[in-house]
Amino acid sequence: MMKLNPDCIRDVLLWIEENQKMEIGYNDFLTGRMNRLLSKDIPQYISDYSAEDVLYSVNQMVYSELLLVRPLAISDANVFCIEYIAPKGHEFLENIRSNDNWEKTKSIATKVGASTLRGLSTIATKLIAEIISKTINPAQ
Repeated sequence: MMKLNPDCIRDVLLWIEENQKMEIGYNDFLTGRMNRLLSKDIPQYISDYSAEDVLYSVNQMVYSELLLVRPLAISDANVFCIEYIAPKGHEFLENIRSNDNWEKTKSIATKVGASTLRGLSTIATKLIAEIISKTINPAQ
């Protein structure tokens, strides 16, 4: 049975962000593309989780539109080339980047029973909005 592991999701996003680089080419025009990161290779770099957890997390992030991938034309249909972190993925990652915000997000998710990616994202977004509001209007 596969369960969503929020910590694995966060760690995979952080790893992809750290390891994905833009490869710049110069022909007649300046061109660029992201270096090739394969979903099947990620588990060897993130050893805190099983390969199944990591690959399941990648799949769930794809279905939740946090990652843009393209399937590879090889025998294993579950191998993806990660094109880039999608805008929703960057927003989610920025909202949970700080350990303090991440721990608060997980705590609220546990209390209300919202451990889906969408639930975590909603909680993190509202938490950040609250922090911004208190920073702008400290007397409230």
